[in-house]
Amino acid sequence: MLSGKILEAQRGNQNCMLDLIRTFQQLLHKYAYKLHYEDAFSDLVISLIEVIYKIKIEDFSETGDGALVNYITQSINHTYFKLSKRANILSSKEQHVSDLTESQQFYMENAPAPEEEHLSKFKLMLSGCNLTNAEKEVIIKFFFWETSVSQIAKEMKVSRQNVNQIKNRAIKKLRKIYS
Repeated sequence: MLSGKILEAQRGNQNCMLDLIRTFQQLLHKYAYKLHYEDAFSDLVISLIEVIYKIKIEDFSETGDGALVNYITQSINHTYFKLSKRANILSSKEQHVSDLTESQQFYMENAPAPEEEHLSKFKLMLSGCNLTNAEKEVIIKFFFWETSVSQIAKEMKVSRQNVNQIKNRAIKKLRKIYS
């Protein structure tokens, strides 16, 4: 039943998508209330829609609708934690902005995000090493973006074992250089 609605929603059936949103509406409202900001419900609905489009139904063909419900519920839960973390960071920044001088506020608004700054430093550090492009990609995704090995394997279209071998080879090279 649920898998059929998801397939139809993935094919563009808006009524099935609305039914799926209604199915998880109470959970979305619960987390939106906990987030305490205006567009929380919309952000959670968008996340749900993204999850529905990304689900591979064939992975759940043997397990049934219960596994699909758990998967979607966990995805919404993870989105809640991400949004909660982002909202906490933004609220802490807003509290301190009023204490800054005008030039400090200008710098803060125009400065690169800390993640971008750290990523560029991380890439610069890796560029001085004798790493292949695949090794650099795995190291950045695994250690900087905290992507799981299985997710990296899916993105690179290789096995998890291959990703682990690439990661371990890169770590050995980095240890030789920096030890």
